[in-house]
Amino acid sequence: MEFSFNPSFPSSSGLTSQASLLPPLAGSLDASPALSLNHLGLLPPSPLSGNDPLASGLAPSTPTITNPVHAALAAMPLLEVITYNREVRNFHESHQECHRALAKSVESNSALQQDVRTLLAENRTQQAAIKIYEEEICALKAQLGQQMARLSPGPSVPALMAAPAAATGGNMALAATFDAHKSANYSPPLVRPEELPQEVLWTREDAKADPQISVKLRAGNESRIPMRDAIRTTMGKPIPPSAYNACLSTAKLLAERLRSLGPDLGKKSCGWFEANYSEEFERVLAEMEHKLPLLRLCCNRWKARLVLASAFNTRERNQVGQTATPSPAPSPLPHTVVVPSDSSLLSAPSIPRIVTSPPTPVPPRVVASDAPPTVPSLSQVSVESRTDLDRPPLKSLHLGESTPATMDQELPSFQPVPSAVSKGPYQSISVTPQIDSLLGLFESPDFLSVSSLASDVLSSMKMSPSFSTGEPSPSALELLNNIQSADPHSDLYSEDDHGASWGHAQYTSGSLTLTTVLLSWASLGSVDTALRFIAAGAQTVKMAKHICFVDNLPDSSPLALYYLQNTLELIWSHWKAAGGPVFKGKSSASLTPLSSSPSTPSSTNPSSVSQVAQEELKILLTKLTKSQLLTWIQDKKIGCKNKNIKKDDLANIIVAASSDLHPTEEDINTLLERPSKRKRV
Repeated sequence: MEFSFNPSFPSSSGLTSQASLLPPLAGSLDASPALSLNHLGLLPPSPLSGNDPLASGLAPSTPTITNPVHAALAAMPLLEVITYNREVRNFHESHQECHRALAKSVESNSALQQDVRTLLAENRTQQAAIKIYEEEICALKAQLGQQMARLSPGPSVPALMAAPAAATGGNMALAATFDAHKSANYSPPLVRPEELPQEVLWTREDAKADPQISVKLRAGNESRIPMRDAIRTTMGKPIPPSAYNACLSTAKLLAERLRSLGPDLGKKSCGWFEANYSEEFERVLAEMEHKLPLLRLCCNRWKARLVLASAFNTRERNQVGQTATPSPAPSPLPHTVVVPSDSSLLSAPSIPRIVTSPPTPVPPRVVASDAPPTVPSLSQVSVESRTDLDRPPLKSLHLGESTPATMDQELPSFQPVPSAVSKGPYQSISVTPQIDSLLGLFESPDFLSVSSLASDVLSSMKMSPSFSTGEPSPSALELLNNIQSADPHSDLYSEDDHGASWGHAQYTSGSLTLTTVLLSWASLGSVDTALRFIAAGAQTVKMAKHICFVDNLPDSSPLALYYLQNTLELIWSHWKAAGGPVFKGKSSASLTPLSSSPSTPSSTNPSSVSQVAQEELKILLTKLTKSQLLTWIQDKKIGCKNKNIKKDDLANIIVAASSDLHPTEEDINTLLERPSKRKRV
């Protein structure tokens, strides 16, 4: 094997004689640490030696090292010996310098990465702080809006009502027209400007011919245009509901200003103010158009006039629905007795019938007979004076000749029921308050959630339809009237009361709710009133579903279905508490049904024992014990077999039964003379 050395080294010709002294180089170079540098010719000649064998070209047999430095170099490993060369040493130092620079770069990179992580953490903290600040700003804006709403004279109209660009869709010509309409001294022409489309509804005839409004006009009252759809932008598009509510709220404030002109003007209509306070009325219309510029897009101010009339009507309806003020007494009539109306004569229970007759003694209670009630002819129905032009008048049914007399009793202040025509397309939605009809209705898919409860209630009432034929309370009749007379087209109800929420306003009007009115069975009085409550609830559910269908809204669970369920639960609870028979299927019932014959007074001979009056009967029954009352009920098979019923309820069951099942004074004395059963000790 041949070796090549650096040219700066001495020639290898002088080492041929020393080849036998070199160890084999098959392994590592520093496998032989004792390898002498002199053998490789790497050491310079010793200055102490006078004759250099390498210089003279003679290879001594035994080299001698006299310099201690050379001796130390000879003892070094081969790697250090190699780096003894200048070029190798420079290369090695350059390599070490690069290594140190690389280490510094790695350290600097680590520091930069740590700085980046610190900056990212600070960025996240600042983002969280910005989010908190944004939420606080939104809350402050909401508080500022509420405070501005309290300080402003009326609700703020949306930007659509005041911004020409928003109202005109960017059309500059229409924007200029809009600005002209907003000027204080602008007088709109009778003919629609060419810049405005026909959909603006410049005249009333344009509004009546509009497809969106014509379908909502009520039969017989086509002049009453729904202003919710009649107020349009300059592009002919309807305004959103929030903008119309703002218009109506502003109109209500201006209507109160007209009412404050005198002490007795609270119930005057909009037309009355226009006829008697024309100057003030025109100033109110001008101010209304100034605050609501879109109302100027018409001729003769007909839009502002109808919105103001809607504000008057809404206020009057709210007063009628929430406060029970006595209605003014009509002109003197003959001797008059007010009796509740019958469902076969009038469409609502809250409209009283005024029955006039000669001044003869009137019995304290009128018991229904088997003969159907006589329906008066149209000539017998007279219309009394009315204070509300938007509602039908009270009807008086004159039976027989009248003699001059004064009113013995004032009319109850129930809210009149609008006619079916006023409900527009909803007039066909009605539910008959009959047991068989209601049983079939509750089998439909719309009433699956209450079908079981309704079946129990109606089947139990079918067993005893004449159970407790008393008079309902006035508050119950008023609540029933609020439910039955609800009109979706009325301005009394806002947008939140429509759709799936239809029925909430009717069942929660003021203090009249189901829980505050239907306190017991005495509040209902009879099965007929209970059926009318159930039918009114079912009608409200059907109307809510129809409204959702028309408005393309989901109707899976309308709020009216919840109120119908509450009605059924209250009626069912009061029915059982009053001792009504409970239906348990076709085979058996927990209570034997009462007599199927109607509760009419039995024809008795004068010689027979006279029946005591109901009020006197209640007083006499208080003398009997609970066991004695049960004995009489079981002997007469009135139907009660439950011994857990209270004594008062047992007495009411006896009083509610037919008159031939009432005990006489002798019967009561006989029961008192019987020895009472004592418990065994």
